[in-house]
Amino acid sequence: MTLMLPTMLLEILESPLSETTDLSSLKACFVAGDECSHDLYQRFKKRMGHDLLQAFGMTECEGWLYGGDIASRDEDGFYIFLERKREIIIHGGSNVGPHEVEDIIDSHPDVKESCVVGISNAHYGAILEAYTEWEPDARHPDIAGLTTWVASRIAAYKVPDRWRVMERLPRTATGKLDRKSLHLKADSEAENG
Repeated sequence: MTLMLPTMLLEILESPLSETTDLSSLKACFVAGDECSHDLYQRFKKRMGHDLLQAFGMTECEGWLYGGDIASRDEDGFYIFLERKREIIIHGGSNVGPHEVEDIIDSHPDVKESCVVGISNAHYGAILEAYTEWEPDARHPDIAGLTTWVASRIAAYKVPDRWRVMERLPRTATGKLDRKSLHLKADSEAENG
């Protein structure tokens, strides 16, 4: 049994040794510390034959703490964490959860990972900008094709307005996606036209 960051698990699954290494002794794998995409859950289950488990906790907790997480509870009483409230993008009066959009983008076979941020916009309140990291063996990035593909799977107001391709998405020292630096990058690009 083990606990790891989603980034660490992704590196294991993408390793050239993954298919030839005997991982049958791994009976339970928990991920924590960052958002875990639906695509990663599916890849883990396909490789291991059992479900990936998600742990939830906060290192900054000393009693009651309002964490700002948005969750739903299913009929069996299990909680599903959907989004962080502070990351919700209000686009034209509609709330857009970036993780929902990222899950759709990440399920495209040529996309390794994405990050969606909101950019202030006088007309819409905010527009969506998607940063994408493509799979190493992907064709040349086809943003028009990706946009069409995403638009066929999600409501029109949730489709990113702008796309940026990055060789590698930024990470924090602990391996989490550095969403804050992408917010700053998006704001800087918007200011500079």
